[in-house]
Amino acid sequence: MLFRSEAFRGCALEEVQLPPILENLGKYSFAETLITEITLPKDLVRAGDYTFAGCSRLRKVTFAEGNTTITGRMFYNCPSLTEFEVPAQITTIEGYAFSSCENLTRISIGKTVTTMKEGIFYNSPNVVIVTTSGSEADRYAQKYSIPVEYVKK
Repeated sequence: MLFRSEAFRGCALEEVQLPPILENLGKYSFAETLITEITLPKDLVRAGDYTFAGCSRLRKVTFAEGNTTITGRMFYNCPSLTEFEVPAQITTIEGYAFSSCENLTRISIGKTVTTMKEGIFYNSPNVVIVTTSGSEADRYAQKYSIPVEYVKK
């Protein structure tokens, strides 16, 4: 099952429960909606870029075990995201995933994330990356001069 690009873009949706058999979310599927939280099903193979872009009330996202990628600009301009914990099964964070999240102050990224693309936190000036020393997230923080807080391994 798939939701096509822009399927619910701009709708006044406040809550949604995705079907467990959903495999694909097209670009902008839930962009500019009023949802506050969402759980991505385990069968989801791919979420398109900008999936939740401009969701001004989005505060909580839960990834089921099957999901491995946070796609490009997935959470672009989501001002209600203040903290985010990248789940252990995520291995890739694509470009500009959290760009323009001006109120994002803390993101925890574990050592399972091995690929981090350019501009993930572009125009998100208050973010601090919480990670382990020597991880990909640590290298990324150093490369882009993002404050980092270390946790014990």
